Amino acid sequence: MSLDRVSKIADSQRAKITIKDAKELIPALAGARFDISAVGARALIKIVTWVFKQSCNDSNISKKSSRALLTKFRDAGRRSPPWKPTSSRIPGRPQDGSDGNRINRWLLPDNHKYYANEIIATLVEVKYILQTLSMANAPVTELTKLTRELFTPWLLEHEVKPGRYLDPIQLA
Repeated sequence: MSLDRVSKIADSQRAKITIKDAKELIPALAGARFDISAVGARALIKIVTWVFKQSCNDSNISKKSSRALLTKFRDAGRRSPPWKPTSSRIPGRPQDGSDGNRINRWLLPDNHKYYANEIIATLVEVKYILQTLSMANAPVTELTKLTRELFTPWLLEHEVKPGRYLDPIQLA
């Protein structure tokens, strides 16, 4: 695994991810398990997100739908929910992004109820993406096969394969 490549993917907004990156880096980064570094976690989320987007695209799932799912995963993983009832800038108004709405969880004080360190918050988001790729009728591509057993049992209780994860709310 090239640490330079991992750093470039992790720290760049415009780093182009390739199939070669996915094939080489996902197994190496997943192999670190919970000992992964923050840089490794940032690279892993970007590569897994890329795999998810490519798989959705290859399966003719709309970009709007896949983007909406990824936003939900980010809101439940790395970003905090709104944590103040009202705006500190405009009394009586709801909190907005400038007020700290949905900030990265690791930027909150350690004792805050929504705090999580960067690695754990990122791995939660990775888990949500992989669970989605494990639901019935999930897209199956060569890319999704890369992740099949790499995250079992340390992050997921099942392999990443359609029909392996049953959503507890929708039972699908």
